[in-house]
Amino acid sequence: MLRAAFDYPHERVAEVLETSVANARQLSSRARKHLDAARTRPVDAAERQRVLAAFVAAAEAGDLEALEGVLAEGVVSISDGGGRVLAARKIVDGSARVARLLLGVLDKFARDVAVEPVAVNGDVAMLGRRPDGSPHALWSVETGADGILGIYIVLNPDKLSRFEGPSALS
Repeated sequence: MLRAAFDYPHERVAEVLETSVANARQLSSRARKHLDAARTRPVDAAERQRVLAAFVAAAEAGDLEALEGVLAEGVVSISDGGGRVLAARKIVDGSARVARLLLGVLDKFARDVAVEPVAVNGDVAMLGRRPDGSPHALWSVETGADGILGIYIVLNPDKLSRFEGPSALS
């Protein structure tokens, strides 16, 4: 994601992921292939909404088994703290690992966060707001025929600043 979405050079990706440049190139190649394969089986809007609702319900309930059930086996979670706030520094993959990570993060950092749907890149994402109304985190998901393929969490305050003030979908 750092390479594709933000045009980071492989050297910078390697630095962020604390790995070699060769490994960063391999990870980028694998991720691109994974995403391309997932895109060959589009999910209709109703199914996407069903999966997203099940994901949110399982996360809010803290139900590990239900959360794993809506995650594809090869799901990845990528976080962006921009070096300004605490975020996972490495890509987390696999339904069991991602589910445990998400529930741990929600329990530790999002107890007083209210969630609302927002439009991001032509799709629906979930924006978490602190009690004072300021944006805390933006969660977007990529769905496929097998469930949620990717969870992308933006925690970087600079990127969240566009969500200052009311922003819920009607």
